[in-house]
Amino acid sequence: LLPSCFAFNRMGQCLLKPRNSESRSTPERRAPVQTGTFVSDALALHSQRLRFLGLDVKNLILETLSAIRHLVNNDQELPSSMLKLNLIAENEEGWLLIVKTMIESIPLENPLGPVVITLFLDESPLPTKESVRKLLSQLDVSYPNFMAILPSYWHRNLSLVLGCIAEKLAGPYSVAVFQGIVIDYLLNNLHRIDDPLVILFSLIALEKFASTCECKLSICNRLASLDSNPLLMLEGWLNDDNFCKREVGFCAQWALDNVFVANGRVLSYLRFNTDGINVMLNHNDVSEYLKLSPDGLEARSDVSSFESVRCTFQVSEGVWYYEALIVTSGVMQIGWATKNSKFLNLEGYGIGDDEFSVSYDGCRQLIWHNANSVSNNHPQWKPGF
Repeated sequence: LLPSCFAFNRMGQCLLKPRNSESRSTPERRAPVQTGTFVSDALALHSQRLRFLGLDVKNLILETLSAIRHLVNNDQELPSSMLKLNLIAENEEGWLLIVKTMIESIPLENPLGPVVITLFLDESPLPTKESVRKLLSQLDVSYPNFMAILPSYWHRNLSLVLGCIAEKLAGPYSVAVFQGIVIDYLLNNLHRIDDPLVILFSLIALEKFASTCECKLSICNRLASLDSNPLLMLEGWLNDDNFCKREVGFCAQWALDNVFVANGRVLSYLRFNTDGINVMLNHNDVSEYLKLSPDGLEARSDVSSFESVRCTFQVSEGVWYYEALIVTSGVMQIGWATKNSKFLNLEGYGIGDDEFSVSYDGCRQLIWHNANSVSNNHPQWKPGF
């Protein structure tokens, strides 16, 4: 058996503990909504039509947020509220309305909020670049003074949406979307020192836009033109007592090592001494999109596929346990697996999803084996567990 970690979505991050560790005015042409953003007359009319039909988009989103924790099997049908949202999103007005409402209504404190946004964008029709431009225009992203007064959850949700769109519109479409407005918005968010969660999702969105070479070059040039690279400062949060800052530090270090390499900075894995570490996560036994720390003790996933990793130490007899520090409150499955356990990340299978592994998911409070789950009454995990 090999200790194994299986993480889903951006919220999944854990650390294997080493043995010795402990105003601007409102334009007249638009009508304001509750968050101070603006919606076109067409969207307002579309929203009224939906309410007339008994389909309140905000309520459907909140229903989905409540139901999503019970979506545990790969062959399980989506919640009816999500299916209704998908139907509404089949035309452009519906898609714009839902995305805007998600940005304005999904709270920070629910760890499954990012899952709902990601799942919707994965299941909904691919937006055109014109649709994305309309969204950015309706959200008034080009007005920084106005954006500054909006709440943290709004910026977190928008950054998450931008990151998902970057994945869906890779290549020339991504370049077309990733114009000056978007890069300015995301880079400005890196300076919101009092808002680490907004920094985190903005950094992840920048990473995803950087999967297109032209976008990556543009971001690197902008970072190089600054008096000081904000990622170098954010990397210093790596061991912060605030777990959200710790997430930012991990992602900043990973980005500096793998995406936005800074001149004169030595890559982390070249300067980290692993002599005192007997067991670590195996860089040669990991699915493709999982992020591992230079010391091999920390894993994180920022994609919607189910990423998995085994460690470098095998046990074949006796009674064993290992400890992991939970850095985020998101969906992860942590447990044990034999070498026969297969990592089918794109199909949603990982640790606990076959007969050769068993795992525990403290977010949804489930024990997994052979793709079957059993609920338990253990406290729902949170950062620091």
